[in-house]
Amino acid sequence: MNLFNNPMLAKARFVVSGCYEAEVGKRPGLYHWDTSPQEPMIELNYIRIWCIREGYGTYCTKDGETVELKAGRCYLVLPDTIQSTRCPEYMRQYYLQFKIEGVPSRLEDMLILRREVAESERILSLLDIIHNDFTQDSVSARFSVYGGILALLGEFVTGTRQLNTDTRFEDILDYIDGHCTSDISIDRLAKRLGYTKEYFSVRFRTLYNTTALEYIIGKRIGR
Repeated sequence: MNLFNNPMLAKARFVVSGCYEAEVGKRPGLYHWDTSPQEPMIELNYIRIWCIREGYGTYCTKDGETVELKAGRCYLVLPDTIQSTRCPEYMRQYYLQFKIEGVPSRLEDMLILRREVAESERILSLLDIIHNDFTQDSVSARFSVYGGILALLGEFVTGTRQLNTDTRFEDILDYIDGHCTSDISIDRLAKRLGYTKEYFSVRFRTLYNTTALEYIIGKRIGR
């Protein structure tokens, strides 16, 4: 599905923590990937797009479901999902880990998602692009990563969900985008909508899954 014109993702900021190929398993010299519920994976709070190139593994969700990771398949794993992992022999993986900031809600609340798709040359090419560009500090690299992640997510999306949005807050986002280098106070933003500072703050966090101050700081850093 094409997400480039999706209004819910128009102001999204993708923060990539890693995009690498890696081997795990019980062969000599490889990282032993088996973890227990008492020692959960550290990247639980990230979205992971996971392509299994060779071998086999599993992960267990917090709901107790065991998901098989098969060669030739790609998986979308949402934040705070994985409880433990296991690789009985060997697995070669190509994965992307990232967060989404500045969006109205969680990804699964905005989009209808499938967990698994077939590996394709298109997916691997997009991962290569992100791998090459996510550590580069340039406008072109940031646009490349943004477009690559949107295209990858589109492989897992089958539809969109209707959100309870507030169009007046879209004007607030435009105001912040245009004045993020200036002194912007939450009180001033609240008054633009006729809200109290407290109500504005709660409503902003409900809509965008972040605080207004964190959103402003993120915009300043992105400049």
